[in-house]
Amino acid sequence: MTSESINRIRNLLSAISLVILACGIFSGEDFSPEELVIDSVEANEIVTNSVERMQDILGFHFVIDRSGAPEFIDPEETISFTRAEGNFVAPNMVTATIRVILPGFVTEVDVVSIGDTQWQTNYLTGEWQELAPEYSFNPSILFHPETGIQSALANDLLDLEFVDIEEIDELPGLPLYLFKAAIIGTRTYTMTYGMIGPDKMTVQLWIAPDSFELYRLTIVEPGIEGAEDTNWQLDFWDFDQVIEIVPPIP
Repeated sequence: MTSESINRIRNLLSAISLVILACGIFSGEDFSPEELVIDSVEANEIVTNSVERMQDILGFHFVIDRSGAPEFIDPEETISFTRAEGNFVAPNMVTATIRVILPGFVTEVDVVSIGDTQWQTNYLTGEWQELAPEYSFNPSILFHPETGIQSALANDLLDLEFVDIEEIDELPGLPLYLFKAAIIGTRTYTMTYGMIGPDKMTVQLWIAPDSFELYRLTIVEPGIEGAEDTNWQLDFWDFDQVIEIVPPIP
């Protein structure tokens, strides 16, 4: 038997055992959270399975919320990103509504991203226009299966550890594994054109025990020279939902 076959069997057995464990945890009336112990090896296996699941997803709905110190999406640092909600279709398409802060007012714009090309409605007129990468926030790059946030979770996590079983308010009744870790920020810095990173950050991940789907990811960037921290929250649902995304007509 080849080493590749052995690894496949090992991963399959790991997945089966986690499903059995999850069923016992969430159906047993006498279960106490203190009884669940996930060591570092198991934690890494769960996160690896979650990354692989995320890489295989055909599409999903997402919400990105940012709070804390401002993060600008233009070189002149006049347009600050606060929120995005939309749909991703693998491998590189997004349609979303983005909320930004400009000098004197807050507004929302629509964006369509297909690969490296992004269109956005004008802040004042609402007309569609193609944008240069340095003047936009492109979620299709952030979520790309091979080079997006999945690659950062696969390669850049440090000191991963299991925290607890926890639900999130938006999904009551769905217990999730909660993990925390540090993450190297250079990869995220590149994929977000300098918005997230490049220094070491703190992350938390909420992962479904049965499907390994990642429902929430939070990233905390420490403030520089006394500035407040920047907090990112990324939520995902409607997994494998695929919608049609086409270039807008200017």
